[in-house]
Amino acid sequence: MRTSVAAVLALALCAPPRTLAADERPPGSALPSRGVAKLRIGLERSEARVGESITISVSTQDADGAPADAHVTLDCDFGQLGAVARVAQGLYGSTLTVPRRLPSARSILLFARADAVSSESVLSVIPGTAAAMTLSAPRAVHVGAAASAQLEVTLTDEYGNAAEDAPRASATRGALRAPEHIGPGRWAISYVPDPALEDADEVLTLEAGPLRRMQRIRLTTSDSWVAVGPWSGAVLAGGNAGLAVGAEASWWRRLGGSQLGAVLDLGWWSLGERTSVPLPGGAAELQSDRSALPFTASVAWGLQLGPRAAGWIAVGGGAARVSSTQKLEGQPAIREAGWSPAAGATAGFGLRAWRGLAFVELRGLWIGDPGLETLRGTSWPVLLLAGYRFDAR
Repeated sequence: MRTSVAAVLALALCAPPRTLAADERPPGSALPSRGVAKLRIGLERSEARVGESITISVSTQDADGAPADAHVTLDCDFGQLGAVARVAQGLYGSTLTVPRRLPSARSILLFARADAVSSESVLSVIPGTAAAMTLSAPRAVHVGAAASAQLEVTLTDEYGNAAEDAPRASATRGALRAPEHIGPGRWAISYVPDPALEDADEVLTLEAGPLRRMQRIRLTTSDSWVAVGPWSGAVLAGGNAGLAVGAEASWWRRLGGSQLGAVLDLGWWSLGERTSVPLPGGAAELQSDRSALPFTASVAWGLQLGPRAAGWIAVGGGAARVSSTQKLEGQPAIREAGWSPAAGATAGFGLRAWRGLAFVELRGLWIGDPGLETLRGTSWPVLLLAGYRFDAR
């Protein structure tokens, strides 16, 4: 709050056109009276935009609270005052035109005097509605695991003052964080693109007040990248079904509209079966459990099916650790394990989501004879999987 002494000093330096007295009125109007004890400045509203005009009123009263005419002067430290005119007994009016340039203090001090009584009031000044927008944004953003870009928006009103409107932003392919105010009329917005399978265009839309602007950014992808991720699903073999889980690591390289990849996969599943075995003393239940831990390396070929979708096939081979447990009712369990060759083929489909690819796969495997006493012969398990391949790039 400015002190009265500072106000008087500031007003003393004002240009003569800014100080107007109530006796500067047309001939024939009433002469001011004396004996003013109270003086109050009234504002049409508490704040005004640059370039606007508002009405100022000054009321004068004697010691008993009755309206009293007086010689009234009105001054300001910024802006242009109109002539002070007597409106009624003890009531005077004027107009204040706020400058087009926003004052550094964002306010205007008004000072009124009548006889030996004075009063001051402060009018808040705000910029106009945003009329111009300047956007600083990169022409292209490289899409990766930690890709992001910084946008800077500058807003000004019709007179070039920094506008206070907060911008609103939206994107077609990525995410925009809430605007951060970094200075008068300046806002920073962080943009995080969605992962993409191919180069694409992002369209940003920014709005502020009546303004609307669209900005295009090119999203570029790497020619090669690394991906890792888990998967789970169901396995079907020999008429039995079980749970399958695993993980993969892959390397991919873009070749035009297709992709060539190398995939390392480690999985595990277990299947169980119960059968009735005839014995001299009667039938007994035989519990047979078998599990496999296959490790395979495959070559994959993928095809771009759209900006977010891809399909692929893969073939490869490796080895599997096969375990077998048999337990006859009333007898100790027999456990064995051995290694077998393995080979397989896969067909998959994926959609871009978050930072990678959500996918489903249909996988057929061949597992050779492990040569165990309790488990012989080859097996042909079929797996239906779902997983998420995170782009490590």
